[in-house]
Amino acid sequence: MLAIFRAYARALRSLLLPGMLRHFAWPVLVSVAVWTGVGLVFWGRLARLLTGLIQRWPALRPHLPAGGVGEQGIATAIHWALYFLSLPLMFATSVLLLELVALPVILEKVARLEYPQVERRRGGSQWTSIKRTVVSFLIAVVLITITLPLWLVPGFGVVFSLSLSAWLNYRSFTYDVLMNHADAVELRSLPERRRVRLLLLALGAGTLTLVPIANLLAAPFAGLTFAHYLLRELHSDRTDSEHPTSGDSR
Repeated sequence: MLAIFRAYARALRSLLLPGMLRHFAWPVLVSVAVWTGVGLVFWGRLARLLTGLIQRWPALRPHLPAGGVGEQGIATAIHWALYFLSLPLMFATSVLLLELVALPVILEKVARLEYPQVERRRGGSQWTSIKRTVVSFLIAVVLITITLPLWLVPGFGVVFSLSLSAWLNYRSFTYDVLMNHADAVELRSLPERRRVRLLLLALGAGTLTLVPIANLLAAPFAGLTFAHYLLRELHSDRTDSEHPTSGDSR
């Protein structure tokens, strides 16, 4: 757990590096603008449409409150569910833009300044990274779509948003951080051996998606935490393999 908290602390410090926020800002702002616009234009209409469909559903009709107040309550609940729906979509879009354009520049800067001792063995490729990112984004959209009725269940939106954000963090950033520094074997074995810690790392970083204002930095902060954690672990593994009697200081 100490390594996870250390990664968080170093990620916060990296956010303050000169020029870093500029690289982070535009993908996040574009994502926020897109989904805010979608919400303002469509969420109200969609909430009313779904309310009408629910009220006409024979299996649900006996359990619904009667009158205009009940209808307004259902519409309000759906509107809030759609708001929580926007959070993972916003995060997924930010991750997609970061992965495709901004993250390579950011990771290169962090690696050069803070982990120059980690040899670059280039076991991955940018094309594989792009494929993984696009596939992850599409999977996230499908999962959100098929679970849409469950967003009316109190608390489901929060739990699902957090879980999906953590999964996106884990799947996307693990490969991108390691693809230039790890060889093919390390690229596969290191995430497998650190899977639980990486998921905890991703879950902690994903909680920022639920915090107003702070959620603007959720995706870049997650990328930096993975960079610090994985590059340090990669260097530590190599040191241990070269000097097996030195012990594991982690």
